[in-house]
Amino acid sequence: MIWPGLDRCKDRFGPRSDQVNDLAAMGLTNLLFYLREVVLQDSALLMQQFPNSPVWNHPVFQHEAYQPFARQVLAFVQEEEQPSQLAALVQAMPVLADYLKSIDSRNEARAAELKTAFETEVRAAETRLREAQSSQLQTFLVSGLQAAAAAVLPSAEGGSAEGGGKSRWASAQSSIDNSRVTSPDPAGTYDAPEPELQPPRYRMCRAVKMVEGLWREWTVGLRGQPAIAALDSRWGSRWRAGRQSELQWYSLRLEVIKEIRRVAQAKRIGEQAAMRIVSMQQQRIGCSLDQFCKRLRANRKACALGRPAV
Repeated sequence: MIWPGLDRCKDRFGPRSDQVNDLAAMGLTNLLFYLREVVLQDSALLMQQFPNSPVWNHPVFQHEAYQPFARQVLAFVQEEEQPSQLAALVQAMPVLADYLKSIDSRNEARAAELKTAFETEVRAAETRLREAQSSQLQTFLVSGLQAAAAAVLPSAEGGSAEGGGKSRWASAQSSIDNSRVTSPDPAGTYDAPEPELQPPRYRMCRAVKMVEGLWREWTVGLRGQPAIAALDSRWGSRWRAGRQSELQWYSLRLEVIKEIRRVAQAKRIGEQAAMRIVSMQQQRIGCSLDQFCKRLRANRKACALGRPAV
């Protein structure tokens, strides 16, 4: 609509082979294209500021396509004029500062009120404390004067008081003597020490033939009887002392327990799992529990001497 003949010069000037290499002409045409857009865009705003200007009578501004274009430009400008969050924050800073100042002033006033109330309470407490101390001092002085007055009573009253004191001393002395006579002999009330408990005389079960049964007797106990481990923990070797057969039986069965604990430590497993491994060893060999215990003892001694196990 503005300078319609300018469109013929579009892309005519430039460095390409199909263009005219004229730098000045290229700059002029580019400037005219830019000014054409600026005139159209600014006219939408200038028309609102100067609606009575005769410039708007030009056919360009009367064209049917100009009004939609002007409305688009105005809508875009209004959107751009809306403040951003930063701009809104900058605009709100003075209001926020005033609000914070008002809060500070209210806090200062409240602090002053609290300080005044606290000082009033402190003064009242000090007054009550002084009054209480004065009352206690008066009571103390009165009691002291009464005691002093009682100390300077006439001698007659003093004599009677002395006689009463002597009689009270005699009564107390008599009570002490009576208590000495009637008090029981300390040796008669001495409690004799309780007799020392004796360990039970438990006999290990001779009917156990497998490693699993021996382990149960050792850790849990059989048929309500105490476990061997519990007897050892409380009584040590005293529960089997003086019985040679029981000592030998215990010593031989202890080889199985040692083997179970050795396997558990070597394989880093629980003793229950190690017991099953040792039990499978007995079953694989196919020997009695007594023979298995002797075999374990022989292997242990052979390993201690550096000999191969049986």
